[in-house]
Amino acid sequence: MRVVAKFGGTSLGSGDRINRAADSIAKAVEQGHEVAVVASAMGNTTDELLDEIEYEADDADRAEIVSMGERTSVRMLKGALSARGIDAIFLEPGSDEWPIITDEYGEVDVEETKKRAHALAGQLKDVVPVITGFLAQDHEGNVTTLGRGGSDTSAVMMGNYMDADEVVIVTDVEGVMTGDPRVVEGPATSARSPSTNSGRCRSAGPRSSPRRHLPTRTRTSRCGSPTTSTATC
Repeated sequence: MRVVAKFGGTSLGSGDRINRAADSIAKAVEQGHEVAVVASAMGNTTDELLDEIEYEADDADRAEIVSMGERTSVRMLKGALSARGIDAIFLEPGSDEWPIITDEYGEVDVEETKKRAHALAGQLKDVVPVITGFLAQDHEGNVTTLGRGGSDTSAVMMGNYMDADEVVIVTDVEGVMTGDPRVVEGPATSARSPSTNSGRCRSAGPRSSPRRHLPTRTRTSRCGSPTTSTATC
């Protein structure tokens, strides 16, 4: 099965979490799956970088600055995969094989991105690409961004254009809330879900992904492997 797995900032927020992410990817590869990874910036790095820009930066400089979060994440995760004997590469804007291209209006150049994503998909039998989420590149080679939530957009777009069987959005949470906070006042957070069976936590399918990039199947894994419909908490 071909899978695109996106790891959010909380899932890459520390060395321990990066190790857990690398373990789940390595397990999927060892099981024979083709895996492409999209990585967000570690923790709150993007917000912290933005907070430090206390001057009038133009869009190009701002994009280069905030890109440092994702650039660090892909290097960390690629290194963790290599330490596990997984043949991995990191891809960022400027890489020869970088897939996501924007036009002069800052919109995704769909045809060029499809072509590059298809070429990258052809390498998945041999390598795990670790792709910076949120970032893109224009035809002149300048760094551009996909806006807030851009890493999810990167993942579902790659899933679609790489003909993935499944896109998995992986995130770490403190626990399961006892009620919908939009409906219930002051819901508690439980470390365990009363509906789980034998300590296993089911994945929930997100419905907020951009429809124009939606692949065959998309789901959110909150506590484990990106390749199964259940995950060990």
